[in-house]
Amino acid sequence: MAPTRRDEKPKAGDCIEIFRGNYQHWALDVGDGCVVHLAPPCEAPGGAANKMVSVLCEKALVQKNGLWDVVGNHEWRVNNDLDKKYEHRPVQVIVRDALDVVGCELPYNVVTRNCEHFVNELRYGKAESRQIIRHCLLTQQSTTWPRHSVMRNQRLGTALRFSEAIISTGPCTLEMAV
Repeated sequence: MAPTRRDEKPKAGDCIEIFRGNYQHWALDVGDGCVVHLAPPCEAPGGAANKMVSVLCEKALVQKNGLWDVVGNHEWRVNNDLDKKYEHRPVQVIVRDALDVVGCELPYNVVTRNCEHFVNELRYGKAESRQIIRHCLLTQQSTTWPRHSVMRNQRLGTALRFSEAIISTGPCTLEMAV
């Protein structure tokens, strides 16, 4: 079972995985009880009840909110599991870059540029979503991730084309320092 409010104390730079039933929302701890997250309309605190809205969104807003405002009644945990695969960037750089894009509207795609991609790009400099990879493997539709492959989604009856996402729009740009 995932931890609850009493079990964990996240530190600045930690990835926070929030369990929302059929999917996970991700945020990045920036200290002082706050997180930064990429929020399509359904993930904003007080957002729409219909989570299908996020599937249709092409843009999402980077928000800074209190951890408990984002977590709500859901279970959550600190999830820095990709530390086993990648070296994380310096915490002060992670937090600085996260705070620099608060208020920016960024491209959003539930498959190629979601909140997990966003958080992992901030922490590791690598945009990766393991829940999407798991979904592809579980449905046995694709074992290739992610660039320029096609995944058949029989439930939706569509083909989704994966491609390298660009994460800059207008005056807001997310550039990772290494």
